Amino acid sequence: MTRREKLLAGLDLSSMVGLEIGPLDRPTLRKDETRILYADHLDTASLRQKYAADPNVVVGNIGEVDAVWGERTLAEALGPDTKVDYVIASHVIEHVPDLVSWLQEVRAVLKPGGQVRLLVPDKRFTFDLYRRETAFSDVLTAYLVRARKPLLHAVVDFALFCTPVDLLKAWDGTMARERALTREDFNRAFHLGRDVVDNGTYHDVHCWVVTPRSFATLFAEMAEFGLHDFACAAFHDTEPHELEFCVALQECSDPVELTESWRRMARAARIDRDVPDGIGQLQEKTITALSDWGAAERARARAELARSFERSRADQAEHGRWEAKALRESAEARAKAAEAAAQEAEAETRQAQETVARLVRERDALLSSGVWQATRLLRALVRRVPAPLRSLTSRALGRARRAVGGQAGGTAAAAMREQVARIEASGLFDAGWYVREYRDLQSSNMPPAMHYLLHGGAEGRNPGPDFDSAWYLAANRDVAAAGVNPLLHFIDQGRAEGRLPKPPEDRESVGPPSVHAMLRRHFAGLQPLRIFPAPGMPPRLTMITDSINPGSLFGGVGTAMILAALLAERRGLQLRLITRSEPPETLNFQRVLDLNNIPWKGNIEFVHAGIGERAREIPLGADELFLTTSWWSTRSTRQAVDPRNIVYLLQEDERMFYPHGDDWLRCVETMADPQLHFVVNSELLFEHMARGPLPVASIAANGVWFEPAFPAAAAGADDATAAQARRRRHGFFFYARPGNERNLYYRGLEAIGAAMEAGALRPEDWDIYFVGRDLEPITLPGGVRPALLENLDWADYQTLVRRIDVGLSLMYTPHPSYPPLDLAASGAAVVTNRYGSKTTLARYAEDILCVEPSVDALAGGIVEAVRRVEQGGRPRGANRLQHDWAAALEPVLQHLDQRL
Repeated sequence: MTRREKLLAGLDLSSMVGLEIGPLDRPTLRKDETRILYADHLDTASLRQKYAADPNVVVGNIGEVDAVWGERTLAEALGPDTKVDYVIASHVIEHVPDLVSWLQEVRAVLKPGGQVRLLVPDKRFTFDLYRRETAFSDVLTAYLVRARKPLLHAVVDFALFCTPVDLLKAWDGTMARERALTREDFNRAFHLGRDVVDNGTYHDVHCWVVTPRSFATLFAEMAEFGLHDFACAAFHDTEPHELEFCVALQECSDPVELTESWRRMARAARIDRDVPDGIGQLQEKTITALSDWGAAERARARAELARSFERSRADQAEHGRWEAKALRESAEARAKAAEAAAQEAEAETRQAQETVARLVRERDALLSSGVWQATRLLRALVRRVPAPLRSLTSRALGRARRAVGGQAGGTAAAAMREQVARIEASGLFDAGWYVREYRDLQSSNMPPAMHYLLHGGAEGRNPGPDFDSAWYLAANRDVAAAGVNPLLHFIDQGRAEGRLPKPPEDRESVGPPSVHAMLRRHFAGLQPLRIFPAPGMPPRLTMITDSINPGSLFGGVGTAMILAALLAERRGLQLRLITRSEPPETLNFQRVLDLNNIPWKGNIEFVHAGIGERAREIPLGADELFLTTSWWSTRSTRQAVDPRNIVYLLQEDERMFYPHGDDWLRCVETMADPQLHFVVNSELLFEHMARGPLPVASIAANGVWFEPAFPAAAAGADDATAAQARRRRHGFFFYARPGNERNLYYRGLEAIGAAMEAGALRPEDWDIYFVGRDLEPITLPGGVRPALLENLDWADYQTLVRRIDVGLSLMYTPHPSYPPLDLAASGAAVVTNRYGSKTTLARYAEDILCVEPSVDALAGGIVEAVRRVEQGGRPRGANRLQHDWAAALEPVLQHLDQRL
């Protein structure tokens, strides 16, 4: 068979649409023969210019390129609606820097049942003869770093061992059995390697060096670990006196058959002519030769490195002097401001503490009063007030709160900031220890010291290993009666009065803590939910989360509330909401449902359970269903109730929150429970969890996914279009969370700075907003000061989103995250980053530009988004996002109907 016959065997060219990658001037199929598309790394004109002087390329035969595949994914290059029946790649795959991502992108453009046909060079009969064969570790390394250029080791290996091969001699076995390295080989490898390291130059080499047998073994290993889902559908071995073999790949959902198909290919590879026996001796000689090269060459290299080091030290010293001056000036300004704020707040700190204590006592008295119990029915009736009236009431209350806040809010806030600062400066508060000790706080939006001031001290949580809050309150009844924070009391009075921060140690009588005590203390947030049986309780759905306070509502928690309301209504259950880290602000529940057009007519019970030994006991009825919102709330719940009654709402790969260690292990163990029911936010995340590099079998077997809806954004899309037409300035949105590493805050700053230096986001045309939390003032290029917006109310957030034209929102995880979708739903152009299988978000909106997380790619994305906006004529709301939560979650509810 000819190479063309091997590639096209079994394809119906009269009805199928194909894609050939890298055809250049020798396409397998011409466009006048069949419906075929061409993809290459450059457009047609650029290819003809590049190869104009190449005697091996007939420039006139270069066909019209339909898709330029480089910075964009293949799906983006072809267009989201373009799917093909087959893909042909002749002598292409060996040049691909990242084999796994290349296969994933090709897979994304295939129709169901589509095939990939490959012609691959056999290393035994090419210039790769003396190179080492590719190992699985090479493939995994390239995938982990998302290589866009050949990696350094591939360039150096190619330069050292590449050699011309006489095909006839290679086949009859008369090729030399070994090859000594020369100084020319070394110089070529050294200079090419330095060019890659110093300049990042793209050197086109064979990244993957294989024989038919090693190719099949490699693909079997990749399939075994979920790195691709292609089976070997057909195989044509390397023919005598030829240098290539042919493989057909086809999607396969059976993991056993998937791997076995490649094992069959490995067994069928009839040619067993291995690398020459002398390769081991050659490599030994290589090492010897490298060590024996002249002293002059080594001295020159050392001198070059020394000069580079001294230049780097000089640059760093100059930068350090400039940075030290700026930091000193900034610190002096902050010190003056802090001193003024402290003087202003000191006089009113005591009054604020007394006010808080009085309000707490009044609240407790009210909740325990007969009046409060007698008015339960009245409060239930108030909740049934029609939404328009509730909205008017809420606005009136909001005006009242703002009026009061205008008079006293600034003073109270200053006092609270001063208290937080004293806690942090006490030497007894350890923020890192506090977050690690109480795992439920890792998803909290509240700074650790603020949480301890407002909640942790009263709950008996310790600020660090050297202060025992619960013991201090128990040992000092006057402090407990006053309702003040235990650590603040110790700082202000207790230390001077000789009070102890923790129990006196008597190691002889008490001894060190037991294993169980140490584990309970370290994993307080993972202890079993404290319950007691309550026979006769009506059937109920209990949602468990850390907080429903304003800073926690965006995205995941709001979605959990919506699912809880719809699931409870669907199954005729009463609804209870339990918070663990903070007392619930109960009005937020109805506010979230109103903003998302979810009707709710029933009552709801709110409970603050707390954490650890001081956690509140929860009544458990006979027919109780639980909706958990994190692995730690799931683990705590499943130790107290039947896991078959738990629905785990998974909205991120929570394993990625931790390094490999105790927390990571417990997270993995929780997800592996085969009795849990999983609801996964987005198809992208489900595919990653079920079939990604580290698949979770229980999620694949018991999981269902949904795509989120955005009704609030849809409602304002037309208004946003009109507003955009009226105003002269544009809005730029940056999702800024420096305390959350997954959001790549500092990489975002680099990209925004580079885009502004390239002429985008001109200050005279654009308003720039940094939206998030824990933000510090910053000056962007050109002296621009962005507006810092922290912990916005949901309604205010939606109002801002409709004002935005371009957004930058990064999430270095598989989930698309909510801000890019919020912005796209309101018609903005959005730049976000790729991660793993998250290579494109075109399924949601064309104007979501999903690019590599490099500075250049992100800055280029911002420049392109700005260009699209400034060209005008973009209709707001042009996207494929859902706008009805009931419709979006209907498949989930049907799935749970069958499983529960």
